[in-house]
Amino acid sequence: MGSFLDYSLPARDRDDYYLDDDELIDDVPVQIEESSSVLPPQEAKNLVIKKIANNQEKGKRVKIDTMPIPRAFDLEYYQDKIDKANFNGDRIAAIRAVAIKKYADISYEFYRQVMFMFNKKNNILSMPEYIQICEKVPGNIESLAETMIQREKELLKAFNGSDKLNSTFKERKHLTELKQFSAQAWMMYINLKYLKDFVGELVKNQESYNKANKSNHSHIANLYGLHVQTGYYIDANIKNFFNAREKGLMYRKCPNTCYIYSDLNSMNEFNFILKEKNAYVYGERHEEIVTSARNVLNTADEDSVEKSIIGFYNHYSQTF
Repeated sequence: MGSFLDYSLPARDRDDYYLDDDELIDDVPVQIEESSSVLPPQEAKNLVIKKIANNQEKGKRVKIDTMPIPRAFDLEYYQDKIDKANFNGDRIAAIRAVAIKKYADISYEFYRQVMFMFNKKNNILSMPEYIQICEKVPGNIESLAETMIQREKELLKAFNGSDKLNSTFKERKHLTELKQFSAQAWMMYINLKYLKDFVGELVKNQESYNKANKSNHSHIANLYGLHVQTGYYIDANIKNFFNAREKGLMYRKCPNTCYIYSDLNSMNEFNFILKEKNAYVYGERHEEIVTSARNVLNTADEDSVEKSIIGFYNHYSQTF
């Protein structure tokens, strides 16, 4: 095998397995073939074809498959950085490279397990193979989240804080993408754990939007109510999600490691998740929904139910 650790290990054994840096070093080369980008969208290619071990029980390799995975999770790339640092005798660079590789390793498993759980919960059947195989080898996302925090602490320690860490991650596309995947995994995890699957509700909202008759006053009033509620929820939980200075949701749930992601645009990362899941994107529908609601207020009968509904939500928003 030339790629990833044995993710089929039970959660209680996996962390001990991760802690030994030597276990992260693989001397067997793997052929890497670049292919076109699918996730997340980037100008450069971001998928690599990797050999992945599908293990059905601890310590026993049953089958070797090849599948495309995002290049951000290509451990050979990070191993090469470790090797170069060791060859040059740069101890600090080697320590940082090992910390990044360990972070990439757990981020891969955390991201795909969280995404699989969300997709399964919301009956989304279309997903990349490297996520879909989680059905055969499920993970404990609570345990993975705890390990993510430990890896993030190691990163911060290796780089002496978030400033140097964030500047380093901005310098290379692999690291930029890795951070985005990790950030999106945290967004989805916190969404599922604390926000009662807000993203899932927005998937349903988009379905309501698709089915609505945009000339029907009743449908417009319903869409406006959903839109206003969405706006409130975004303001309260998403708008400053990664903003540590404003004590956003990431800060409140992960106060010791949130600074790794504090330079990200919360809405950009959130909207990427929504588009990937074909969910309702507030900003893209705002002008249309507001204009339609205004038209109802201007044309509907004074005592109509639709006008009352829109008026009710209008009293609680700054839309008009």
